[in-house]
Amino acid sequence: MTIKKTYSLSKILNGIKLHLEQRVKGKYFWLKVEISNISFHRSGHCYIDLVETKNSQILAQCKATIWNYNIDVIKSELGTDFNNILKKGSEILCYSELTYHEIYGLQIKIISIDKSFIIGELEKKKQNTLEQLKNEGLIGKNKEVYLPIVIQKIALIGSPNTSGHIDFLKQLEKNGYGFKFEVIEYHCQVQGDKAEIEILSALNKLKNKTFDAIMIIRGGGSKLDLEVFNSYILAKEIANFHLPVFTGIGHETDISVIDLVANKYFKTPSAVGSYLVERAYQYYVKVTSSYNYIKEYYNRKILAVKNKLNSNTQYLHSKSHSITRLNRGSLHTISNRIISQVNHRLNQEKSFLNLGVEVINAKPKNYISNQKRSFSEFKEMILLYSRQLTSNAIKNNEQNLNLIFLYVRSILKKENNFIRSIEDIPEIFDPKNVLKKGYSIIRINDIVINNKTILKLGDEIEIELYNRKLKAVITKDTNKWQSLITKMLQKN
Repeated sequence: MTIKKTYSLSKILNGIKLHLEQRVKGKYFWLKVEISNISFHRSGHCYIDLVETKNSQILAQCKATIWNYNIDVIKSELGTDFNNILKKGSEILCYSELTYHEIYGLQIKIISIDKSFIIGELEKKKQNTLEQLKNEGLIGKNKEVYLPIVIQKIALIGSPNTSGHIDFLKQLEKNGYGFKFEVIEYHCQVQGDKAEIEILSALNKLKNKTFDAIMIIRGGGSKLDLEVFNSYILAKEIANFHLPVFTGIGHETDISVIDLVANKYFKTPSAVGSYLVERAYQYYVKVTSSYNYIKEYYNRKILAVKNKLNSNTQYLHSKSHSITRLNRGSLHTISNRIISQVNHRLNQEKSFLNLGVEVINAKPKNYISNQKRSFSEFKEMILLYSRQLTSNAIKNNEQNLNLIFLYVRSILKKENNFIRSIEDIPEIFDPKNVLKKGYSIIRINDIVINNKTILKLGDEIEIELYNRKLKAVITKDTNKWQSLITKMLQKN
């Protein structure tokens, strides 16, 4: 029998370790990979799950480690973007070394992370987003939304108690012109994983609201801090919004995607506030200038009209005296002629009135006499007709009374017979009469037994007959009653 050669697991794994160290130890490489999971241990080490995917399918995965002595170096390299880069879902370019341990297996030791790669990827993603928005015709669409001349009712989307938020409100509240602005705040995060969802939620709340404009502000930050403002979904929502949207993201050298789809964009929140105040001031100056011009024009017009009125008054005064003197003689002649014609007409009218009085005195008398005669004849006719109608009505009433009397008498007789038949029913169903026929009432514990009563052997029952009461004990239980009549009586 041959002896099989065996190996220990540690020896096999140690052999793998030695083989790999001979080939890869001291060899460093740049690795482009995605972070699928990350955790920071209290010891200071960082443990990462790396993955490579294509079309949502995992092609490869491996564990990686950043030892605590490298964490500070990487933090120094990434600066304030450390948490934005080292997080789940980020794609990184890292300077690495391959290691193997008999217990912990194959691992990648991350030594350094290229921040410029992340920035480049973000810029590439930003350009792709802009190209897509441009192809969909969304760039400049919000600029077509009506913008009021003076913007006073404002919806403010931002994170409270931040410097940008405070600067914006200070610009509006402490403007040097005494203008009043109504600002309704919609608080949300403007940095981090939840920022995009919360900004979209705030915009969704404003879909059925009425404002002059919407302000989205943030007090600056790095490219990665401001990455949320390059979101395609957020940019599309702003471009299609029914209200004008202003942005003040707080970046001096770069422009975000939402800046390009907004109605107007500014470098800082303070610049947004200054613009609103300046816009209101320009309108104020324009209105004041227009008012002063109108007032001055009005005064000049009034002065010219007064001068013309004075000149016309003098002319009319002189002209009226001249015309009055010329027409006075003509008026005297005409007045004499009018008086003569009026007297002649008055005499004619008096003759006509006298004739009319005579006619009026005679005609009513004849009319009244004829009417009296007609009324007398009509009265006799009505009297005769009413007597005839009354006689017919009396006869009809007598006939109806006779019929009613006969009908009521028939009904009373029928109801009387029904009542007599009902009066006999209680006597028929009187318990005494029923007991006389040989029936009995059975009780247990003073309760009448029915079909729902549960009886047991040994129970004592009371039997009531017509002229006596009996006590009995149940010694046998037979079949239930079969008689339909008995069941009916039991139910009753």
